[in-house]
Amino acid sequence: MTQQKYDPDMNNYGVKAGQSLEAWEKAGWVTEQDPRGWFQWYCRFYLGRRTADDERQIDRWLGVCGPTGRFKTALVKKIANQSASWNDRDISPVVRQTLQHWAYRLTEADYNAYLL
Repeated sequence: MTQQKYDPDMNNYGVKAGQSLEAWEKAGWVTEQDPRGWFQWYCRFYLGRRTADDERQIDRWLGVCGPTGRFKTALVKKIANQSASWNDRDISPVVRQTLQHWAYRLTEADYNAYLL
């Protein structure tokens, strides 16, 4: 399920983002019940499965993409500091790709909420 060589062209923003499966496993982010990581957990959670791992996974998502998530906050700050449009793909494509790995894409409403 993984390629031998990383191909950034496979990503929406054409950049290298994220870590290898080996790094995920070493960090303990991948469990036996969901060997493909957060995305597999999310699909199963969405379909109704509930496990003891749910709170940890939800907390991880919130820490990245939630209202005060570090990657989302970093992106909106960069956009605001450069007086750019919320959907300017040239502003931090690596962070945008990382957020997409977590099933999140910045919306105009979320960006505007940050500005308030």
